[in-house]
Amino acid sequence: DMISRRRDALGPSEAPVTEKGKPVPRQAQAKGKYTYVDMLGWGKPARIRGGLEWREPKGKARIALVWFTQDMKEYKPPAANLAALRSAGSPEDDHKVAEVVFSSRPGYEARYTTYFYPEGTLTGSLVKVYVTETLLVPESDGVFFLHYRAEKKDFLKFHPLFRTFRDKIVLKPNPPLG
Repeated sequence: DMISRRRDALGPSEAPVTEKGKPVPRQAQAKGKYTYVDMLGWGKPARIRGGLEWREPKGKARIALVWFTQDMKEYKPPAANLAALRSAGSPEDDHKVAEVVFSSRPGYEARYTTYFYPEGTLTGSLVKVYVTETLLVPESDGVFFLHYRAEKKDFLKFHPLFRTFRDKIVLKPNPPLG
C-alpha cells in the first residue's frame, strides 16, 4: 500500500515500454501536453475534436483522450465539469465523484451508466446499456479527459486493458509563469 501511494505521488514513468519483447514507442499529443503508449492492439486511433479515440475492433469498447483548451467551445470551467460528472448517468448510479491523483496531479473520476434506445424501434424493445468511466484533470490552461466506455456486459472484460493504458499516460508539467 505504501509503495502504491508513493508511485501515485511520483506519477507514471516515461521509461520505455516493451510488449512481447519489442519496444512500443511513446506518442506525444496535444502539442506535447501529454504522452501515451498505444499498447491496446486496437489499431490506429481516430482523430476527434480535442484528441484521439480508440475503438475495440468489434466495437465493444472505446477509449478517448481529450484535451480542451480555454479557447475551445467545448471547454467548461472545472466547477461545471464536476457538476456534469455528478449528474451523469442513470438514477441507479451513486453519482459520486472520487478525488484521484493522475500523473502527479489532482483529478476526479466517476463511473456512470447510460441507456441507448436505437431509433426506429419501439421504446424499450431494444436497449443497450453502457458503462463509462471518466477521468477529469483540470489544468491552468485547459482540461484533460480520459473516457472509457463499453457495453455493461463487456465493461469488466476490457477494464484491465484500459487501466494498463491509463497507467502509461503522462501529463507534461505546465510551463513556468512569467
